[in-house]
Amino acid sequence: MNKPLGILFDLGDTVLEYYHNNPIEGIKRILEVSDNPHKITAEQIQELAKELTKETFDKRDKTNLEISFMSFEKLLFEYVDIKFKKDINEIEKIFVKYSYKSSPSEGIQDLFHELDRLKIKYGVLSNSSFTADNLKFELEQHGLHPNFEFIISSCDYCLRKPNKIIFDLARRKLGFKPEDIWFIGDSYKHDVEGAKNAGMFPIWYNRKNKSVNSNIDCIEIKSMREITDMIVDIYSD
Repeated sequence: MNKPLGILFDLGDTVLEYYHNNPIEGIKRILEVSDNPHKITAEQIQELAKELTKETFDKRDKTNLEISFMSFEKLLFEYVDIKFKKDINEIEKIFVKYSYKSSPSEGIQDLFHELDRLKIKYGVLSNSSFTADNLKFELEQHGLHPNFEFIISSCDYCLRKPNKIIFDLARRKLGFKPEDIWFIGDSYKHDVEGAKNAGMFPIWYNRKNKSVNSNIDCIEIKSMREITDMIVDIYSD
């Protein structure tokens, strides 16, 4: 484990922790700003979404290819003759705002402050069907304005973690060798295995006490405060 010159974060259930998911609420809000000639209900749209998901999102981990929320929603709503009255970017923000509830991970703000103080570069590499602009929008809803060098959302770049190419893209953006980068994420498959295969040092944010049948060399943490303490100790030497 080298002293980190740069740190990459996963976003969902790492920087932000999600505790509520109700897509019907988001669909209802979208219908309020759409032309719906056949009076299709949010519940009917959600049932169709479940069917279309089998042909789209459920196949992502097999292909490592990402599907954007925008393309899926256009398929979903236009399939039943519903037309949006707002720009698709605004539709995405509406869905994000009303479908999900999240909170910043405990201690994450203090960690960001410490990274800023030490002038350690950091960024986000997230598997998400939402654009980087909307991930930033989510952070802003919590009053979070971290000094990320960048936010990479898989839907903006076609590929998903653990594909090595998207890790290498993030490494290039940070400007460091892979062995000088720490990667922090909650998914063992996408984050720990992906970072290790890309030559980075993985840190598993395992606050839910998951167990895995693997022995990848990584650090397992339950709180972001553990990372802050590690950074302070390493940089005080």
